[in-house]
Amino acid sequence: MYDITKYVKFALNPSVSHQTVDGFGVNINSKYWNKGKIIPVLEQLVDDLGATLFRLDAFGKSDWIDPDGAFGPACMSEAGYAAAYAQQEFQDAAAMGRWLNSRGIEPYITLSGILPKWMCASDGKTLERFDLFAEMAAHYAKWLRDEGGVRFHLFGPLNETDLGPPEGPAVTPENYVHACECLLKQLDAKGLGDIRLVVAEQAMYNLDFITRFLKKPALAERIAVFGMHCYSDFSARPLVETVITGAGGAYAGTRVWMTEFGDLDQSTEKEWLIAYVSFQRLIRLLEDGMNGALAWDAFDNYHDHDASWTTFGLIKNSWDVYEPKKRFFAYRHIYRFVRPGFRRVGLTSPCDGVKALAFLSPDGGELTITGYNELLEGVFVNVDMEGLPGGFSERRFDAYRTSFADNCVQDNPRRIMQRRLPFSGVEIAVPPRSLFTITTVR
Repeated sequence: MYDITKYVKFALNPSVSHQTVDGFGVNINSKYWNKGKIIPVLEQLVDDLGATLFRLDAFGKSDWIDPDGAFGPACMSEAGYAAAYAQQEFQDAAAMGRWLNSRGIEPYITLSGILPKWMCASDGKTLERFDLFAEMAAHYAKWLRDEGGVRFHLFGPLNETDLGPPEGPAVTPENYVHACECLLKQLDAKGLGDIRLVVAEQAMYNLDFITRFLKKPALAERIAVFGMHCYSDFSARPLVETVITGAGGAYAGTRVWMTEFGDLDQSTEKEWLIAYVSFQRLIRLLEDGMNGALAWDAFDNYHDHDASWTTFGLIKNSWDVYEPKKRFFAYRHIYRFVRPGFRRVGLTSPCDGVKALAFLSPDGGELTITGYNELLEGVFVNVDMEGLPGGFSERRFDAYRTSFADNCVQDNPRRIMQRRLPFSGVEIAVPPRSLFTITTVR
């Protein structure tokens, strides 16, 4: 047990408005569809975790039209495409996409990994035939929608081109924009003008690719999301501010997501630390103004692009036995209780060791406050509700905590309404080194 003597008072200010949240989710490997046997895991991700964003990569590589490089561009025929899409990987991706659609979710479709060598320069890794790549990518999008029956509008065509193989082909910022221009022309030609792109899926944090897009304001209406990947601690605020203010505001409506985030430790021995650190990372990204984030990744699985079994999943996969990890419960504090459309609002506290953010629903009727205590002592967290409409004084609040010992355990917060006391509103006891949520969301 622990004694609590410290009070931390948060002041809520709904008149201070920050970004709107698009949602949270996971990267997912559809090869594990397994004739629908993965559905209980998907249900857990949607119904329990609260995931609404799914980044779906069918093949794991982008060389499916000619994996051995034996046929060259001649294989880009209707017969060649049909043979590729007949493979189980594509059928599984379509089936998983349709299931997500049945739950009201449009997957965000992505491509990753190496290309056929004949699309590359003599080094075999640098994208050179932009026309052929654009045709192949657009054809897949057309097939997935028309033949696969998947409803989607977001397409991420290239992955981590700043690293190059095996994550994706090597592409400079200038050529990345050119590749997207070629792809958009192909999408339009195939009647897919409503598909918008997610770019540039960088592995290393800088603004090189983003600023190159800002030089092409005419592309703004077809760029839905600027996506980046985060496995370390850095400030995303320059990225957010550059998107909002750059190109004369042409891209101000483009969303900014961390399309991969988490931690790259694979020891499996530090699960609580990984969960705690990754949750803090997500809080900082939201504080910096990000609109959404997707964990890498949904469950432990084999990744074709780098030919390795990985344990980055929110759910442990042990011979098709699936069990949520600590990081699943950590992310649940945000994923489940900060819903798409919620707006981050002002919340202040004088205590550096206890960090929290506040979110209101679009109609102002639901409130979630979530954060962490990094102190080595327990604290009473008090949230003053004076800035909220009067109806909140009658609302039921629930509280949740995750610590080394607890997994998003529900608690009942105290209500303090006597104005003569130094504290009023809602109060919970937060253990040392733990995560917490106070919410009206059921």
